[in-house]
Amino acid sequence: MTMQPDFPQLKIELDIVPEGQNRQDRALSKDAGHTIFTYLKEQSKNQNYTIEPVYTGTLGAGNEFLVLWQFVHDNQELVIAAFGGVIALLKMIHTKIRSNKNLSCTGTTVEVLDKKIAAQGAASIDEVIVKLEEECRRQIEVKKSDGTRVSRIAETKIIIEVAKRSDNA
Repeated sequence: MTMQPDFPQLKIELDIVPEGQNRQDRALSKDAGHTIFTYLKEQSKNQNYTIEPVYTGTLGAGNEFLVLWQFVHDNQELVIAAFGGVIALLKMIHTKIRSNKNLSCTGTTVEVLDKKIAAQGAASIDEVIVKLEEECRRQIEVKKSDGTRVSRIAETKIIIEVAKRSDNA
């Protein structure tokens, strides 16, 4: 997909991190990052975003990605489109993690509008999505036409914490 300069973009920094810091956890996180990146790259063919790895300067890192979500110009509020992009990305990541027999999500954090929205545990992505939907509704009620709010939403960071799925999960 080619990005159009006239349309607003949502810049999302996506980071897949291990629950623990031992070598095995870091290897699992790297594999999860590769799996999620490959899935999101394939899904981007039918969506309005691009995803690229971010060079961190750390040997063997490879778990940070930059997602640029292009808003198609229509009559929707940009606030809804911005939050919708973050929520759609989280739902795709959730789908991919759930389909992996060896992987589970142990925590999710989204930094948006100078706030951290976070949850822990296997249902953390779902919990964060609900909180983002509530924040979106709140932002629309606060100031429907405040363009500066949209520009603050336009830079978002998502951190997904992963671990090896236990046998009873």
